[in-house]
Amino acid sequence: MRLGELPRLIEQDEAAVQKFRSVPPGWTYEHDMELGRFLYDHSEKKLQCMDRTKEHINSIEVSSHMEDCDAAHLTDNLTFTFWESNGPPGQHWVRLNMKKGVIVKKLWLMLDGQSNSYVPRRVAVYGGTLSRLQHLRTVLINE
Repeated sequence: MRLGELPRLIEQDEAAVQKFRSVPPGWTYEHDMELGRFLYDHSEKKLQCMDRTKEHINSIEVSSHMEDCDAAHLTDNLTFTFWESNGPPGQHWVRLNMKKGVIVKKLWLMLDGQSNSYVPRRVAVYGGTLSRLQHLRTVLINE
């Protein structure tokens, strides 16, 4: 399947469909609860852990970066890589250019408090189009 392409239906497994048309003999509420827990444990948790950031971002821009510490490290899912600015303190920024229609529910920022480099004390979050950015929230970082 390609981006923008409508999903194609496949032929259904008639035997499986027949099995799901009625409740099995002896099925109880406890079975429903156990099935729900099983489905949650084997699907929802995996979906929550999957990083789908790159599917929603057109591009990432940064104020500056140190050699080998560029913006690509912000979404590479590797704990040993990072972005590091080489600009003056207080002048660092990251711009996420989101794909049209994306709604951001959570935004994570992980900082290394042990770093000898500059660690921000305040992070301001803005949203909207580049020409009409709106201040959404300011977060103060405690040591």
